[in-house]
Amino acid sequence: MVPLYFALSLGYGSIKWWNILTPANHGAINRTVSRIALPLFAFKFTLNTDPYKWNYRVIAGDIIAKVLILGSLAAWTKYSSNGRYAWAITSYSLTSLTNALVMEVPLLNAMYGNWAGDLVVQLAIFQAVAWLTLLLFVLELKKALEEMIEDSFSILSLMKVVGRKLARNPNSYASLIGITWALVVNRYT
Repeated sequence: MVPLYFALSLGYGSIKWWNILTPANHGAINRTVSRIALPLFAFKFTLNTDPYKWNYRVIAGDIIAKVLILGSLAAWTKYSSNGRYAWAITSYSLTSLTNALVMEVPLLNAMYGNWAGDLVVQLAIFQAVAWLTLLLFVLELKKALEEMIEDSFSILSLMKVVGRKLARNPNSYASLIGITWALVVNRYT
């Protein structure tokens, strides 16, 4: 864990204290991570799993927890005077989407053994396939709603815009192709 926090500290220092990275560098780094590193990372972990041996009770518990979070954030957004959809999306991603593969797998493997790390990998793969795709959809929907002109607004045109943007996002492809491949390969073993 120390190397990860050391790298994070160097990254923070290079932006805030030493002014090594410019805002143009931030954008390039973010695009590289979101378009290349994350899809390959998700694809690699998804390929090496056997979905037929997953612990479905743990995944069901994860689904219930995330649905409760979504429900409470939706109620907060609808009934609170301070509730905003942008904050609900941000709060959802902060409370329910974790960096499990980076931090939790090595930590839980050391504490409890391989079975705990395997559970975290299963949850992270399910997160990449289901929850991150849902988050990308909501973010693209929010962005498309902000860009559309009020008089030419229709659900069909909105879904076309969102669908095109999701089709260009490699994160969706990586997790879906990876889980499909894992299902096919492990079907007859």
